[in-house]
Amino acid sequence: MRTGRILPAFPDFPCLAAPVSHSHQSKKIELRSSGDKGVGTFAVAPISRGEVLLVTGGRIVTREEAARSAHPLHPFQVEGDLHLAPTSEHDGIFAVNHSCEPNAGLRGQLTLVALRPIAPGEEICFDYAMTDSDVDGRETYRMRCLCGEKSCRGEITDLDWRRPDLREKYRGFFSSYLAARIAGGNAP
Repeated sequence: MRTGRILPAFPDFPCLAAPVSHSHQSKKIELRSSGDKGVGTFAVAPISRGEVLLVTGGRIVTREEAARSAHPLHPFQVEGDLHLAPTSEHDGIFAVNHSCEPNAGLRGQLTLVALRPIAPGEEICFDYAMTDSDVDGRETYRMRCLCGEKSCRGEITDLDWRRPDLREKYRGFFSSYLAARIAGGNAP
């Protein structure tokens, strides 16, 4: 049996022991306030298309544990019922906000890369449709989008990855889990 101390910052995740931070964060990005979105991740130097922004880590929790959490940094789905939860307030991808016109996307399961050149001061964002999926065709979350882009969908759900327009737009930048679901025809 694994033992360890419970992190006081994460009482909703009793499975968390000693913190394990993200494995890599580019020196060209930093976390800071993002207005009504809370915390965000911002470029502090020019970033080239394809450049690795971060490779994240954390703890694996179930969907139920993730849903119970009141922590402001939300876990993201890595496989069916499994989600990656932050172990500190500074864990990379958990502080990257959503945008309907993202400048970042996933390479594999845990690597966030620039989709286009990013200027200093610009907020790093990805579309949550790249990582979040439904369970058996049932929507499990819906939230208001705050991105402010002309193409804003207004709401974000875990069914968005099923949209043909988003599948085409983000081809090659979905998480490995969702890419496999799409390739396997596990969606309409």
